[in-house]
Amino acid sequence: MASRRIVITIDGQAHDVLKRYAARRNTTIGGLVKAYLMRIAEAEHRALEARERIRAMNRKPQNDDPKP
Repeated sequence: MASRRIVITIDGQAHDVLKRYAARRNTTIGGLVKAYLMRIAEAEHRALEARERIRAMNRKPQNDDPKP
């Protein structure tokens, strides 16, 4: 998939702090944002899959009648 560019605005102090934080991790502010957004999207995807599995389990007929 082709990359897309996004633009965000942060204040100067936040930029300075984030730039130092990113440098300590050998990345960029953009790299930090990308990794964070991917974690959010992946967590949401896992949650949606889990909800669907639960719905599917609830749709299955349950045999609660004990056998004599």
